[in-house]
Amino acid sequence: MDEVKGVKIAKQANFNQPRTIFGPILNPFGAEYYWQEDPLINDDYDKDSDIHLLRNNYITITPCYINFTHGESMDILREIKW
Repeated sequence: MDEVKGVKIAKQANFNQPRTIFGPILNPFGAEYYWQEDPLINDDYDKDSDIHLLRNNYITITPCYINFTHGESMDILREIKW
């Protein structure tokens, strides 16, 4: 294992890779199930992204803020006479 080079604050890499596919796999009992192949197969991530830095032996810290509220739909729904 290579030595850790340091700690970096990094943006989250874009995971919307077109090569992400699902494939059938057999478990130890012979039952088939589907598994998502590694979405990290792309090699052209931005140089300041978490995946690129992790692959280059840095520890990464990526602060995340998640808000799935769809503002446009909120505006449309507010116009309905409930």
